[in-house]
Amino acid sequence: MRRLAVALAFAAVLALAALIKPTAPTLTTPVDLRALANIIKSDPALLAEAVVFLNQTHLNVTSPTPSNATNVTSPTPSNATNVTSPTPSNATNVTSPTPSNAAPTEMAIGANATAARAGSHVAVSGGLTSRGRPVAGALIAIYLQGRLAALALTDARGRFNANVYISVYVSLANITAVYVPPPGSPYAPSSASIQLRVLFNATELALSVPATVRWGDPLRIEIRQSPPVERQVVVALSNGTSTVLLRAVVRDEAVLEVPTAGLGPGNYTINATAQPKGPWAPASASAQVAVAAAEPQISLRAPPVLVAGAPAPLEVYVEPKLAVATFLGETPLGGYVPLEAPTGPAVVRAVAQAAPPYASAQASAQVFVVNPIQVGVAAAALLVVARRLRPRRGGLEEVRREVAEAAGRRPLPEGAEAALGLLAEVFHVLGERAGVRYSRTMTYREYAARVGSYAKDGGCLKKIVELAERSVYSPHVPTSQEISEARICAGRL
Repeated sequence: MRRLAVALAFAAVLALAALIKPTAPTLTTPVDLRALANIIKSDPALLAEAVVFLNQTHLNVTSPTPSNATNVTSPTPSNATNVTSPTPSNATNVTSPTPSNAAPTEMAIGANATAARAGSHVAVSGGLTSRGRPVAGALIAIYLQGRLAALALTDARGRFNANVYISVYVSLANITAVYVPPPGSPYAPSSASIQLRVLFNATELALSVPATVRWGDPLRIEIRQSPPVERQVVVALSNGTSTVLLRAVVRDEAVLEVPTAGLGPGNYTINATAQPKGPWAPASASAQVAVAAAEPQISLRAPPVLVAGAPAPLEVYVEPKLAVATFLGETPLGGYVPLEAPTGPAVVRAVAQAAPPYASAQASAQVFVVNPIQVGVAAAALLVVARRLRPRRGGLEEVRREVAEAAGRRPLPEGAEAALGLLAEVFHVLGERAGVRYSRTMTYREYAARVGSYAKDGGCLKKIVELAERSVYSPHVPTSQEISEARICAGRL
């Protein structure tokens, strides 16, 4: 029965805090819990159990003090040392519907000290009267800086006593006693406040982190605090969408190493908070760090036409070696083109999966998909594709002739002829890959730009084209060494 009484008393404490005035977030009390609170308030034994439980556990329910209290003072009880003055601007006010014929009440409050160390207790006492007569059995809520700190019951003489734990770190703290009568009470609400000087030691916290750390490498966080106090420091790393919490016991300095593989690349804010400990005030510090990922190199080659149900001959190159997934649009490719793929243009994608320290990367290519099941559409599409994308392959000699005719002037020096011959060989190889034959109607640079994506080394292609252009359009005659270097470069295409 005692455990049941304690549980009911704890529920009553929460209900009373909600009845005084909800805070943000709003504490919404169901109807049955309010009824329970009224029952407990009407039972002195259960109410006394709730008061003892709260004072023993230093339970601190966050609830702003009510806003429109009657602030009336009366002579301080004999065991109080301070008498209230007019309520400060942030003192407790009371909100409660009061019958027009309710008897006014007068509240007095005092403490056994005018100053106290943070982390210690202060004995608070006071009295509640109505027209000079004590109000017995009244529940008094005592607030410290707007936070519920204790509950007390008035005795037969209208007096109350409570121990308030000083958990704030401000120069002057308000201690306020509030009386909110239960529904049906003949009394009006009232409150009174005193100010207490709080003694505490300020502390400082400092963080040292690198500006950038490579994804996958440990993030080193150095924590220093002054003066040295052994206490817990909570460190939070946040990128705005997720937060990682770390805890460490620090005296003067400590180092945390955080694995970044599970964080993901991005910018992070680091907030560290040293928890208060007795007379030592809390402290905080913040820092910024960027978790950076390296970019892998990826390329994709795909034939111009893919057939539904047939293998998908894709060439994917990734440096460094990472896991790669291929897609036709948004559909994964398992080596074959899906049977349900419709006829028409589509995009093939190769996606390299992220793995520390490398970020994800992708390459894409345009293809035309033919679905044989769609007979009519497939037939028409095959005709169009055959005409537009069918490789027009020509022999090396034909390419040589087209390259020479594009040069225009004849005869050419031996070195220039060698440069054009090498260019023809390169254009022939790339034309075979791309399915596009060189024609004299295009300049060397135009054709190189068209088939350049099929060259394994774009720099070498550019070098060979520039050598041929200088041979044709300038007095420069390539030397044997230039021809040799260009031929070696052509081997890398």
